[in-house]
Amino acid sequence: MSALEGAILRTLREAGIEKPPVEVERVLRFLDLDDICWCSDQQVKQVALIHSEKKGKYRILAPTNYPAERLPFTLAHECVEYIALREGLKPEHWKINQSAAELLLPTAWVRQCISDEGFDLFALRRRFSTASLETCALKLLGLSPFPCILTVADRKGMRRRSYSRKSLERPISDVEEETLTEAFSGIDIVERTGGGLRCRAFPAPDTRKQCIAKVFLFATLPAP
Repeated sequence: MSALEGAILRTLREAGIEKPPVEVERVLRFLDLDDICWCSDQQVKQVALIHSEKKGKYRILAPTNYPAERLPFTLAHECVEYIALREGLKPEHWKINQSAAELLLPTAWVRQCISDEGFDLFALRRRFSTASLETCALKLLGLSPFPCILTVADRKGMRRRSYSRKSLERPISDVEEETLTEAFSGIDIVERTGGGLRCRAFPAPDTRKQCIAKVFLFATLPAP
């Protein structure tokens, strides 16, 4: 556990958060960062942590049109940035992004969820409801006990592939393609094996359009 991850867990405990979900609003209040300054998008383009000379403390600036679905993770990022400042730590920006996910999904709690529910994206999302499906998926990928590839696909054909530390980059296989196709045609979790891979796909519906918006496909190698 890094010094920053330790500081995050300590902050959660001090804020009275002992189990999921992590309510970012409670963390903001505990850190005295809940007085967010909402500005027009002409004044502020991105969410940022600044020191307010007038208030004599740190504040968060945010554009009024910031996408609501991205806000929890972004505010968690600002909380982690402030925690790092308070602790005298100077991690790289990518490490703060990684630790923002740690604030929403503490590793020890996620491991307990996996022990209780199995390697199940939807079960993790239900328990950690303040984190997005994508954040949950990347957390599962990082904790996979086997070499694992995560493919996030949408209906427009866009695909993003991420790899666990034990996995090498490789082109998408036939069995992965077949699993994605089946997942887009239904609403249930799809499991297939082939070519040494065990595939498990989680279709995420778009309730407004009554269709599957994205599929999160985990492919583990070798098949357990």
